[in-house]
Amino acid sequence: MTPGDSLKLERLMNQVVDGVLSDAEELLLETWLRDDSAARDRYLCFMMLHADLLWDHGAAASLIGRESLATSADQPRDVSPSLSLSHSTRPLLSGWLSPRLAVAVGLVLVGLTAWLVPRFVRQHGNAGSGVRVSAALIITLEALQGTAEWSDGARKWQPGSDSEQRLPAGTLRLDGEGSSCQLRFDDGTRITVSGDAEAEFAQDSQKRLYLRRGSLTADVARQPDGQPCVIETPTARIEVIGTVFTLVADSEQTALNVERGAVRMQRLVDGHEVEVLDQRQAIASLDATAEMQSVRVGAPPDSWRQTFDQPPPAICKGTWLAAVAGQPNRVRGVPCVASRRKSGKPIVHHGITARSGVETRLVTLHPTSVLKVRYRLTGEASLRIMLGTNQPGGSFGGNFEVKRSSQQQTLDADGWRTLTVPLSEFQPLMKRFPGPLDGSHVSLLMINSHERDVGLEVCEIEIRSQVP
Repeated sequence: MTPGDSLKLERLMNQVVDGVLSDAEELLLETWLRDDSAARDRYLCFMMLHADLLWDHGAAASLIGRESLATSADQPRDVSPSLSLSHSTRPLLSGWLSPRLAVAVGLVLVGLTAWLVPRFVRQHGNAGSGVRVSAALIITLEALQGTAEWSDGARKWQPGSDSEQRLPAGTLRLDGEGSSCQLRFDDGTRITVSGDAEAEFAQDSQKRLYLRRGSLTADVARQPDGQPCVIETPTARIEVIGTVFTLVADSEQTALNVERGAVRMQRLVDGHEVEVLDQRQAIASLDATAEMQSVRVGAPPDSWRQTFDQPPPAICKGTWLAAVAGQPNRVRGVPCVASRRKSGKPIVHHGITARSGVETRLVTLHPTSVLKVRYRLTGEASLRIMLGTNQPGGSFGGNFEVKRSSQQQTLDADGWRTLTVPLSEFQPLMKRFPGPLDGSHVSLLMINSHERDVGLEVCEIEIRSQVP
């Protein structure tokens, strides 16, 4: 963020709390917070300071009083700081923001949950009050592939991947297309976030999630009557009583695939709703004129071949090169973040990706499936190929990888090599998924050279089920 941007953001934030934000400035701030994580962090710190001033002037007393945080000295109990700012600060937000901007920034304040109540007790409680504060740990990180960052509003840290960890309400950020993270609420609800993703988690009387971008698979346990799990994205809101489904979201649209159960989806731009049942899909975008309906999703074909006769879709990565001088159409590898070291320094691979779109999936896998890749390099290197999969119903199915030295394939007359790998040789990257299920779908294919740019070019990819 440039110094000019910093000053502009500070002016907008001051106008928010002063209640003098114009419609145009409101839209600008809404877009800024939606698309810029640094701006969201700055906004959060600003609101933390503003909330601190409110505590000092007595505004906290009425909020804490309504939640009955304190108990008598002879009846000590744990107090879990689960005060939901999406509810408790509603009078404050309604004074500062219009409903539209409140949707965009309200969940940013959820990260304050783990900070405000302990801070209040430290400042206003005493040793003889009988109040004991327990950490606001609402969710367990079960497994992690790649690099994750967790922020609870007061601090940021990188969870490890070697053991389960309890986490407070906060924001999860994943780096890299091949990253994934599995989390579990105490009632058994499991959430898997994958890809280059950002999601926020909170829990008061209900589970509340916000998927800013990326893919999220949820296996939601039966929720209490009147207290559904609520998930929002930049374009949609869904309420879940108990079901298995997958969401893929970005700033322009949200795709919902229901594997089992029923989910009600609302398009935020106009409030239109649709119920999505087993094995069906719906898409909510920013276009209120687009048809929004529940449609049945068919299984992908058993074979798939990509020859790059046309530039690949924008959701895929790689530089397209048209055929020239006897060379075929092809895609050249580009730098991509695979993960980060503890220092924060990115680990950069060079490669290409192919992935399923919102309305299509690449290919169905079977035990006899074989991957074939035709490629060339400017030097010798090991290749890493990763398959990201979804189970037959659509939920996350695990990531699987194979490594091959380029020296294991011979050059043809034009300098190209052909690599053939049976599905059985792909190794699991997460213990929970020991191997691809028969009938699972490929949602992501990555081909890259590990931390070296060796001029990788790919002209053909094929996955086909072989006849025994």
